[in-house]
Amino acid sequence: MTSNLDRRADKLGIKKRTFADPEKQRVHDVARATLASGPQAFVDRYRQEFGSVFNADNAAELFHDYRQSDESRALHHATIHDAARWVRDEAFRQALANPETKRVVFTAGGSAAGKSTAIAGVEGDGTIIYDTTLSQFGGSRHAIDRALAAGKEGGVIYLDRDPVEAFRANLDRAVTTGRGRTTSVSSMARTHAGAAETIGKLVEHYGPGGNVEFRFYRNEAGKISPTTIDAVRQRDYTGIEGKLQDVLEQYRGKLPEYVFRAAGGKLDGPDSGTGGTLPPEIRGPSGPPDQGAP
Repeated sequence: MTSNLDRRADKLGIKKRTFADPEKQRVHDVARATLASGPQAFVDRYRQEFGSVFNADNAAELFHDYRQSDESRALHHATIHDAARWVRDEAFRQALANPETKRVVFTAGGSAAGKSTAIAGVEGDGTIIYDTTLSQFGGSRHAIDRALAAGKEGGVIYLDRDPVEAFRANLDRAVTTGRGRTTSVSSMARTHAGAAETIGKLVEHYGPGGNVEFRFYRNEAGKISPTTIDAVRQRDYTGIEGKLQDVLEQYRGKLPEYVFRAAGGKLDGPDSGTGGTLPPEIRGPSGPPDQGAP
C-alpha cells in the first residue's frame, strides 16, 4: 500500500530502492519518508550547517540513522544516498537562483583525490561550489549548462591523483577523520577513470577560451601542484579495479570489519550519476562487473 509520504517522495523524484537487508530497507524508507515530510527544512538546515559547498556526504549527515556512528556511516552510505543527493541538488538549485550568486565552481576528479583541500578558501564573495566527481559526461554537462543558463560564471577545478594512492588515503581516512565513510573498490575505479574521460570531453565541448574556466592540479603524496589536461590524459587506468582489490586485501585485519566490508562491497552510493558495468580494461581480470548503485 502506497502512503502519502511515498507519493510525496515520488513527486519529488526521490528514488525508492529495494534492499535485501531489512535494516537497510528500514533506514532507506525512513530517510525517504522523513525528507518527503519536510523537504525545505532539510534544505534550510543544509545551508545553515554547510554554507555554499554542496556535496552529498554533507547532506547525508542530516539523516539520523546515518550519523549515529562510524559504523552506520559505512553501512548506510548507499542506503540514504538518493535522499542525500536530493538535498544537495535542491539546495544547489536554490543557491543558483539567488541573484547574489555570481560564480559556480565545480570540482572534478575521482574519489579521495583531494578535492576538498583544493577548494579551501574558494567559496564566498558570490561563489558557490558543487563538490562532486564529474565522472559522467551527460550529467556533468547538464549541471554546468544550468549554471551558465542562470547567468553565472562557470569554473571547474580538476584534481588528478593516482587511484591506488587515493584508495589508500580513503581507507586510512575512514578510521581517522572520515568517521567511517569509505568508497568501494568499484566506485573508486569508476570515478577516477570516469572523471578523467569526462574532463577531456568537457574541455573539448566548451572549448579553449570559452565561458568555462578549467584549472588542473595534481595531488602527489598530499602535495597539490598545477598540472595540465595533457598530463591528465596520460594516466593509464588499465586493470585499475584489480589493483585496488589487491590494496584492499593488504588492509585485511587492519580495518574495522564494517569498513573492510563497505570498501569491498557493491552497495556504495555513486557520485555524480555514475554507474553501470565497468569496461574490462578498467575492471581487470580479478574484478567482477560492477552492477551500479542499488
